[in-house]
Amino acid sequence: MFEGDFHQFKNLIVKVTCFDGREYTGVATSFRDHDDTSLPGSDCICFYESNTNRRADFFRAEIKDITIVCPTKQFVEKVDGAA
Repeated sequence: MFEGDFHQFKNLIVKVTCFDGREYTGVATSFRDHDDTSLPGSDCICFYESNTNRRADFFRAEIKDITIVCPTKQFVEKVDGAA
């Protein structure tokens, strides 16, 4: 189970690797935090998929690792040709 703080990944392009081998790369858009009424590991990091208008949620208990690919600002500048 991933032990780090999800909020450190806000506005960053990250790669989530799950224990079952799934991988997802995207910009973390929202977070759902664990509280006293939820099970341990049930907080999650969420990604909004604009092409499908859906969210991809990954729960802490299923995440093996999160790797920073690059900050969003740098990515946008490179795509726009400004960098």
